[in-house]
Amino acid sequence: MTERDIPENWSSGKELRSDQQFRLSRQRQPIDQDGIKSRSMTSKSKSVKQQNKPISEDLTIDQSSSSEHVADAGSWKLPGWTKSWVLWTGLLAFVPGTVAFLAMAMLLKLPSAPNCPSVFWPLASAAVRLHCAELAASKQNVDSLLQAIALVKDLPENHPLRSQIDGYVEEWSKRVLEIADGTFQAGKLEEAIAIAKRIPSDVSAYKLVEDKIANWQSIWAKGEEIFKEAEDHMREQRWHQAFMTAARLQRINNSFWETTKYEELTKLITLAREDGEKLAQARGLARNGSVDDLLKAIKLAESITSSSYVYPKAQEAIPEFGRRMLDIAQRRLDSRDADEAISIAQQIPPTAK
Repeated sequence: MTERDIPENWSSGKELRSDQQFRLSRQRQPIDQDGIKSRSMTSKSKSVKQQNKPISEDLTIDQSSSSEHVADAGSWKLPGWTKSWVLWTGLLAFVPGTVAFLAMAMLLKLPSAPNCPSVFWPLASAAVRLHCAELAASKQNVDSLLQAIALVKDLPENHPLRSQIDGYVEEWSKRVLEIADGTFQAGKLEEAIAIAKRIPSDVSAYKLVEDKIANWQSIWAKGEEIFKEAEDHMREQRWHQAFMTAARLQRINNSFWETTKYEELTKLITLAREDGEKLAQARGLARNGSVDDLLKAIKLAESITSSSYVYPKAQEAIPEFGRRMLDIAQRRLDSRDADEAISIAQQIPPTAK
């Protein structure tokens, strides 16, 4: 090779390329104060090895390495537990729910209820009295309802709970009256009145007691009147009128009179009518005028018991039948048949007097 073939700028170009490679290699490596010398030595050795590589290729490699380094330096990884969406969802649901539950529990928590049997009533507050009164009234019997009324009725008229208490007292008084009315419907008038009168007379609802008792007494008196009227018809053997009168008991607004007394009255009318038919049959036999028929008539009349409404009529008919027998005996005596007359007279029963 001649001196003419060697470019004049070869040595300067070579030196420029080596300097550029050195500077780029220093940019690619992180700065470390303790290893500056080692890195410089490494860069020099690498620059010698890479002298034959084109400058464009070196620049491409250096740029990609630099971008990877920047990307690695700018990325920040979250801890693993922060990526669990199930955990965060559970926490977000559990914490507010727990707070809401505790808040509701505190709001709904009631003070402990007083022990009513051990309360010293002269010092008890109106709230305690009302609470214990409500507990007593919940038993729904006469004694407990009256006890509830007694617990609250004596509170002052200007008490803030007065209107509420008056409403309860009226309600409990009506309940006592309902129980008393049930007793009245069962046919126990006096017991019903006694229950109603146990309601204190100084409560505003007592006027209901007086009205209710007056109504009961009116209904009872009407029932007795109808029953007595039917009995009068039976004694006079007016059976149709007796049944029509008994039917009026079914419209008297009392279960006892509408059912029990009505059934009792209709049964009495039926039995009395049967006895009336016996008495009518006896009268028919007596009209025949024979001794045997008169004796049969007397026996039929005697079969009517004293509990029958026809009994008085039957007792009136027996002496009448006996007198007819005596009349027959007298006629036998008048016809000079003394033995027959005596025989007929001896057959007359003592009931004929």
